Amino acid sequence: MAKRDLSIKQNADISRNKTALICMTITTLLLAAAYFLEVLKDARTIGDYAILAATCLVPPVIGWIMYKIKKDNAIIRYVLGVGFLVFYSYLMFNTTSALAFCYIAVAFIVLIVYVDMKLSIVMSVYAFLLNVAVIIKMAVTAGLSAEQISNTEIQIAFLIFMSVFGIVSISKVAQIGKVTADKADEQRVQSEKLLQTTLEVATSITGSIEVAATETDTLGKAIEATKYAMEDLSGGAGDTAAAIAEQQCSTEEIDGYIKGVGSSTEEIVAEIGNTEDSINVADGVMNELLEQVKVSEEKGALVAKEMDELKEYATQMVTIVNLISKVARQTSMLALNASIEAARAGEAGKGFAVVAGEISDLASQTNHATDDINNLIGNVGKSLDEVVEAVNELLESNQNQNEFVGQTAEHFREIENSARKISEQAVQLKEAVESASAANSAVVESIQNVSAVTEEVSASAIATLESCDRNQESIQKLAEIMENLRAEAVKLQQED
Repeated sequence: MAKRDLSIKQNADISRNKTALICMTITTLLLAAAYFLEVLKDARTIGDYAILAATCLVPPVIGWIMYKIKKDNAIIRYVLGVGFLVFYSYLMFNTTSALAFCYIAVAFIVLIVYVDMKLSIVMSVYAFLLNVAVIIKMAVTAGLSAEQISNTEIQIAFLIFMSVFGIVSISKVAQIGKVTADKADEQRVQSEKLLQTTLEVATSITGSIEVAATETDTLGKAIEATKYAMEDLSGGAGDTAAAIAEQQCSTEEIDGYIKGVGSSTEEIVAEIGNTEDSINVADGVMNELLEQVKVSEEKGALVAKEMDELKEYATQMVTIVNLISKVARQTSMLALNASIEAARAGEAGKGFAVVAGEISDLASQTNHATDDINNLIGNVGKSLDEVVEAVNELLESNQNQNEFVGQTAEHFREIENSARKISEQAVQLKEAVESASAANSAVVESIQNVSAVTEEVSASAIATLESCDRNQESIQKLAEIMENLRAEAVKLQQED
């Protein structure tokens, strides 16, 4: 619990009332307990104790009730003071102790906390007069012994010293308190001015701190976003460097492939050149083959013609052989007739019979020869027919072969054209491969440069990330300082 500012009158009055109530309550409770022992010892009656306890305890109870209603109530001091004087009056007229007068000192000391000159004078004068009245009463009713006179002197001296010194002390304390209060008022005014100025400055600081806090928060978010971006950039740079390294390896492999393709392209161009030469040679061979096929076709046609003529000659031969065979048959008949006539002639016809027999033999041989010739001519005819058929088939084959050779020659010409186009495209491919090789070499060099730049970017990103971490820590500390300043400024405003 925060301490009250006792320089403020209301707080001071509350503190005085509370202190006085606590002290007077303790005092009256102890006195009530002490006098209750007298009841137990039969030194005091219950009725007497009831009056004594009532006058002792009622004032503090009334004071606490008033304190609960209004803590800075100025009447509480008078309730306690007057209430105690009532209790003190009843006690002094009914006590058997010579030291009972001392109780006024307790109340007087307790009520000094109010630094109330009027209350102190009233209590001092009343206590002095009361004690004088009690002494007079004792002297009149019972008389005073030497010891009692000595006690009364001490009692009167004590009351005078207590009253005079108490009032002087209270006066001095009041004077010092007034000076202190005036000075405190002056300081309060200055403090209020200073507080007002402080509040204005605090308000301004609060506004500035809120703006700075907003900007700091924005800056912190920006730094955090930069941090995340740098983390992504660092990771991306690392991935990019790895990808570039892989791409460099792949590009170097591609460069090797391109060089291999270039070598293969050169070989293809050379082979296509050889193919063109071979096609040109084959084209010449096909042209010669066409010429030979034409010659073969012409010779075949000539052979077919000659065979037709030979067939006609065979037919004529068959006719001649038939004629010879007919002549042979007739000669054979004539030889038979001559043999018959020679037989008729007898001896004279023997020579004729010999001639007739010779002629018959010749006719028989002629018939056999003609039969052989017919067989030969038949076989020759069959062979001629087969030859003619083969020649016709050969002619037909030559025609088909001629067509096929022509088509083949046409295909060779198409192949030659295609080979020429392929050669041209192969040359273009070779040039493209050379260009691609040069471009790939430039790409390899560029990738090496990009790899170096990426490594630098990655290093810079890492450095920036570390800087962002340090800046973020600084921003957090600054934000904490701003928050503390704002809290202090708000506290100053609330204390107003």
